[in-house]
Amino acid sequence: MATTHKFRRGGGIKILYDGEFGKLSDDVVLYSILPYFSSKYLIKDLSLICRKWTDWIRFCIPMSIEYNSNNNNNNRGGDDGDRNRVMVMSFVEYCKKGFMKKLHYLELKKLYFGLEVECLAGDLSDLETLIVERREMVAPKPEYLTKLKNLRVLNVGGCYFPESRDFAFLLELKNSLTSLKCSFVNEHEQGEVIENTLKNISKLTKVRDLSMDANNIEIFRLDSAKINHLVNLTELDSLSLEKINMDNTLQIISTMNSLTSLSLRNCNITCEGCNHIAKMSSLKSLDITDNEIGELGCKHLSTLPNLTRLTIENANYSGLKHLIEGLQKLEYLSIRDKKPSGLNDPTNYINFSKLKYLTYLNASNTGLSGMEFTMISRLENLRVLDLSNSKLSRTEICEISKLPSLTELDISHSEHSIDSYGWDYLSQISTLKKLQLKNKCVDLDGIKYLKLHNYLN
Repeated sequence: MATTHKFRRGGGIKILYDGEFGKLSDDVVLYSILPYFSSKYLIKDLSLICRKWTDWIRFCIPMSIEYNSNNNNNNRGGDDGDRNRVMVMSFVEYCKKGFMKKLHYLELKKLYFGLEVECLAGDLSDLETLIVERREMVAPKPEYLTKLKNLRVLNVGGCYFPESRDFAFLLELKNSLTSLKCSFVNEHEQGEVIENTLKNISKLTKVRDLSMDANNIEIFRLDSAKINHLVNLTELDSLSLEKINMDNTLQIISTMNSLTSLSLRNCNITCEGCNHIAKMSSLKSLDITDNEIGELGCKHLSTLPNLTRLTIENANYSGLKHLIEGLQKLEYLSIRDKKPSGLNDPTNYINFSKLKYLTYLNASNTGLSGMEFTMISRLENLRVLDLSNSKLSRTEICEISKLPSLTELDISHSEHSIDSYGWDYLSQISTLKKLQLKNKCVDLDGIKYLKLHNYLN
């Protein structure tokens, strides 16, 4: 006969003791309830159930786990801090005892006094994905990582390895690793260390996805001799670099024919660099956010023959019309800006209607004109549209309502309130499934519309 347990109050497990759930059998708890709880809540709150939690957590933790202690009180004292410390120590202890051996996915962010990283000392032999993005803290010990022989995806962005500054320990993972994210965190590192780092990374011949950034360094420079090592990664499909001065080395990057995705955020790219990028005919995805490429740079990039995804945010939009004219295979376009960019020029509008295959457009905070809304309304395949921080009157909403395939619309933070005519136009979008109205004043007509279309309960 199955035993029953009386649940004590506390945390995310509260639902189990409310009302009729005062007492439940083992079978119901183990097979019908706990499998539907997030793993982090099992770790955090299972101890509040009964004394058998040791066996239960071992049984119920799923094959993958995202453990992300984002509690704002993590670094504070008091009851919350003590409770979190106990939670973390319990998790680490279970890893060390081998109870988490079957984990395939582990994510550690905003760590609590560095305790969580000690879980890597345990048996995690089946782990395939590890994300340890730590800012301003020392990284996990290299010996913890080198024993993860099945690791395919490793993200150690922002981590500093004082015992292995050149990332030599990664060579122990070269037979399994296919995706790597790492950072240059010390602007005073000597050239030899940086060159050895890139040499070691270039030996990870199975890596298809590589991401490197300069962490909190204002701008990090890599010369041609150093970046040339990456050419050895002949299977590399995606390369992402951020806050690394790359303009003088793009001639080398442009020879990497295997690349289909390139991201160069805040890398001081100029029109000359764009000229080299334009030679990469295999590119399908390009991100050049936070670079002042100018009109000539846009002209160069407009010749990329196979580009389907373009992100060009917080940039000089003077040459955007050239990109729209030339890149008519685009399916994804993001041109959002941190501040109003002033695209609104009635004599020089952007003809978005030429992007017949576009399914996603983010034009947040770009100051689109009325004519540009008319061009957008002709995009028959557009499914997702972000117009947050835009000036939207009933006229612009009328144009939006003509989109035949629109399923998601964001008009948060727009300057004008929506009148009854605007709500009527929105009601005509029969395909709409998601509507975002953050910081938006909604009148009674709006409430009626939202209730009518089940956006409100």
